[in-house]
Amino acid sequence: YDTYNKLKLSLLGVSTGSNTMGWTFALNIGVLSVVALKPAVAVANPKVATLSDTFPPLKWNLFTMNNGVVTEADELRMTPAPMTITSWAGLYSLAKYDLTGSRCFVELVDAGAGNTWVDLTLSTQPLSSDNFFSIGVDTGLGMLQAGDEINGTFVVRNQITYNPVNHRWLQIREASGTVYFEYSADGVTWSTLDSRAAAMAITDLYIVLDDFAYNASGTPGTAIFANFNVTP
Repeated sequence: YDTYNKLKLSLLGVSTGSNTMGWTFALNIGVLSVVALKPAVAVANPKVATLSDTFPPLKWNLFTMNNGVVTEADELRMTPAPMTITSWAGLYSLAKYDLTGSRCFVELVDAGAGNTWVDLTLSTQPLSSDNFFSIGVDTGLGMLQAGDEINGTFVVRNQITYNPVNHRWLQIREASGTVYFEYSADGVTWSTLDSRAAAMAITDLYIVLDDFAYNASGTPGTAIFANFNVTP
């Protein structure tokens, strides 16, 4: 994914996140004078649980690569192109969020087909593979997987045979320094696929839902998400 990283710059002279060194000042019109000059106060990101959506196109940035298609109309529908080349489709949150003591979950209505990864990801950058947590389905292998990529190295931490009934809901949550990757048949009762200590900062994350066709064979079909952080 590194080729497709997006660099986002803020041109405002105020803080837009915990890592931004902005400055605030006031001007008196008529006589130009600096009333105050001080570092802007950093504002903490909201918790991941505060973003809930049934996918009208208001809270997300949609993206595609190599002719993928993504649409929102009560459901998120992602269709990578026929795999003569790799293709990618999905969306990421407009804002960054904090996973600490919080959770995010989504209904996986259909995982699609072919050789694709369809997943819920929390990432330090929306279109980068440098640092992220992920739970999702590798349709080529027929496996539900939990994994992470830290400083460019991806590791599948655990995987089980994918069952579209038992694994209809996917969740990532954090409690007391541990990140949990969970699945559910009904979005109410959860089972843990993997859990481990957070290996990267979790207070400044984009939420990503995507479908990546990774192999030039087969027909990807359409993966469908619904009800992000919306309890059934």
